[in-house]
Amino acid sequence: MLHWGVDDAVDAVAVHGGAGVWGTLCVGLFGQLPLVDTGLNRWQQCGVQLLGIGVCALWALWVGLGIFNVAKSGVCPADFPEDEEIGLNVSEHQATTETYELFQVMDRQAKTHDLSLRVPVNPFTEVGHIAGRYNQVMDAFEARHHRSVEDLAQIYYVTAAIAAAIENNSFKADQLGLEEVTNQADELGALARTIQQMAEMLQQRDQELIAVKQQLVLQQQKQHHGNGESVDLSP
Repeated sequence: MLHWGVDDAVDAVAVHGGAGVWGTLCVGLFGQLPLVDTGLNRWQQCGVQLLGIGVCALWALWVGLGIFNVAKSGVCPADFPEDEEIGLNVSEHQATTETYELFQVMDRQAKTHDLSLRVPVNPFTEVGHIAGRYNQVMDAFEARHHRSVEDLAQIYYVTAAIAAAIENNSFKADQLGLEEVTNQADELGALARTIQQMAEMLQQRDQELIAVKQQLVLQQQKQHHGNGESVDLSP
């Protein structure tokens, strides 16, 4: 069957055909000839049984091939491609399996990117164990996805605070609003703490520059007052 590419998913030829051939031969091999009442001896009866097997095989083969060729030519309606893809058991009888449901959820997630979908789990089957592990992986992945979205929002918040400080030329650490982010123990928290430390250093430098400028102004005022002159040092 595999060599000729014949689609026999349920092994109907091997199961029904093999059992039918053997059962038919058993009539000639082991049947009670008086009860069969054909007037033939055992070997003649076996020959008749073999002849019947051959006739039935040829009939089923050629009639089946004829029907399939007619359907293939388009005279008779054939199955739709989507029905062939999912299987006639599912399309005609809705006879789903755990494996089919698992692949259905996986395909739907691949198309919709919906991380909330979960596979029905039967804990008493091998496929059920696979579905359970798959759901656990999706739980962790969904939690990580939400965490990544939150991290992106916080990165945007930190970047906006830095841009505002540069634009306003104001590097006061208490005005950056990074207190909530600096309490985190991850890389983003370390970055926020570094930025806050730099802002504190810049703020301290600005205060020192203001103090030095005030001292220079006082010294210049004292010097000009000693010379009897008044100088306007306002900017």
